[in-house]
Amino acid sequence: MRKKLKFVITVLLSVMAAGMQAQEVDNTFRFVDANGNPVANGGTINVSEITEDPFGEGFFISTGLSVENTTNAEAYLAAEVSVKNLPNGSFQVCFPQECVSGVTGSFTTGNGNIAANAKKELATEWIPAGEGKYGTATIAVKLKVMTRSGNFPNFKYAFKAYGPEVTVNCIYGDNTAISGVAADGTASFNVYDITGKTVVKGADKTVVQGLASGTYLLEAVKDGKRVGMKKVVK
Repeated sequence: MRKKLKFVITVLLSVMAAGMQAQEVDNTFRFVDANGNPVANGGTINVSEITEDPFGEGFFISTGLSVENTTNAEAYLAAEVSVKNLPNGSFQVCFPQECVSGVTGSFTTGNGNIAANAKKELATEWIPAGEGKYGTATIAVKLKVMTRSGNFPNFKYAFKAYGPEVTVNCIYGDNTAISGVAADGTASFNVYDITGKTVVKGADKTVVQGLASGTYLLEAVKDGKRVGMKKVVK
C-alpha cells in the first residue's frame, strides 16, 4: 500500500512540475504600451483613439503596443494572433516584417528580428466597417521566441519557447476621441522592401508610382511617429 501511495504521489508531483514548466514564459521580449510602460504577461488593455487612415482608406483603432527586445543581442520571434471578438470590419497586422490585411480569425505571423535592446511597433489595428459601426473588437497576441540559423536569404527558424501574451480591447463608441493624422496632409511616407531595408524615406504618397515591380511596405509618419502601414504590390 505504501509503495502504491508513493507511486501516486510521484506521478502527481511530475504532473505538477510539467504544468509549471508549461506556464513558464521566455522573457526575451516584452510588450510595452504607447507610453513606454511594460504590459504584464496575460494583461489586458483598452484602447479607443480613432486614427484617420493616412492612405485615405477610412479610419482605424490601433493597439498602440510595441514589442521590446530585453536582451543585449539581436533576437528572433513570430506572433500568434487570435481575434476573439469582431463586431464588424477586420484587423490588420504588420509584424514583425510582413503586413497581413483582413484578419478575422487566428494565424501565426512570419518570422522576424528585433535588434538588441530595441523596440518594434506591433502595428496592429482594428478597422471598423464604417462610421457609426460601433462595438468592441478584441484581439490576443502571443509571442513566439525563435532561433535562427543559416545565411540570408535562406535563414531557418526554429521554435524555442513562448513569450508573453496580451489581450487588447479596441473600443469604438460615439464619444471616441479622433486623431486627425491625414486631414492636414502633413504625413510623409517611407518605403521598405520585404526584408525591412529602407528604399525611400520622407517622400509624399506619390512615391509609390515610381517604384519598380515588387512587394513593399509603405509607412506613413507624422511628427516622428508611425501613423499607418500598408503592403503595396506593384
